[in-house]
Amino acid sequence: MKNKIVKITMILFFVVILSGCTDGIDSGVVEKSSIQESRYSCNCSKTCSQMSSCAEAQYQLNICGCSRRDGDKDGIACDSDCQ
Repeated sequence: MKNKIVKITMILFFVVILSGCTDGIDSGVVEKSSIQESRYSCNCSKTCSQMSSCAEAQYQLNICGCSRRDGDKDGIACDSDCQ
């Protein structure tokens, strides 16, 4: 379990850094303007196989709230493709 938490934390760190979403990171809130500047866009209708990367899948889950990305609710998006 501890390894999964570390892995999730690292993924979130890289998603935030790669997407440029550093506004609001101290408060735990990401402003909509930060999301719009990201290299990904929210699209909850995309399936895991349509994601360009695991980072995009994690972005869809954590930033956009697309909970279908995490069928087993372990915090890792698209488990079969990204583990």
